[in-house]
Amino acid sequence: MLSYQLSGAGRQESGANSQEIAFYYSPFSPHPTPYTLHPTPHTLHPTPYTPHPTPHTPHPTPHTLHPTPYTLHPTPHTPTSNHQIILKMVTVS
Repeated sequence: MLSYQLSGAGRQESGANSQEIAFYYSPFSPHPTPYTLHPTPHTLHPTPYTPHPTPHTPHPTPHTLHPTPYTLHPTPHTPTSNHQIILKMVTVS
């Protein structure tokens, strides 16, 4: 097991092969722990759903039927003894 100890301008490593290791901070080396964004928890929508303020109203003028509805002829035609029904057969050649 190796252990490290600060010694002057560097560190001293004690172990089987002890040697001095120079340890310098470079102003250009990145931070060992890069910045991570804070997790943003889910927030509910500030304005919850509200129903439409004006409910549906029926059409102000309802449909009215035609003022004069269709009526059948008051006296339907009925054949009498004075009338003859003539049937013609036409042959088309």
